[in-house]
Amino acid sequence: MFITTFIPSSLQLLLEASSDFTLNGISPGILSVLSLSSECTSLASELPKVSYVKAIDIWLIACLLFGFASLVEYAVVQVMLNSPKRIEAEKAKIASKEKAAGKSPAARNNTVNGTGGTPLHVSTLHV
Repeated sequence: MFITTFIPSSLQLLLEASSDFTLNGISPGILSVLSLSSECTSLASELPKVSYVKAIDIWLIACLLFGFASLVEYAVVQVMLNSPKRIEAEKAKIASKEKAAGKSPAARNNTVNGTGGTPLHVSTLHV
């Protein structure tokens, strides 16, 4: 039980916690939640039916809740990063720096498509 359940679910939690730092953090998170839910259902069918809650049930439910909370956190951060107010503030900040440096706004080349639109560091939600 320890080798077949606790160690794989711990590794999945580690993968999910580190997926926030990758470029596309949502894919490992969804895969982790789906595999943990599959593991919960298969383990529930293998173990004997008892009237009390087992420690393995609590562990797997906690893992699922952590995984779901991690996905919610990722979505909230992406919405906050891509708010129109923040993007406009970044544009104004870049324009004021260029004006102070004496550069023309047309010489900007720090954007995604080179047209002076969204700054490079503002990422989009990959769904």
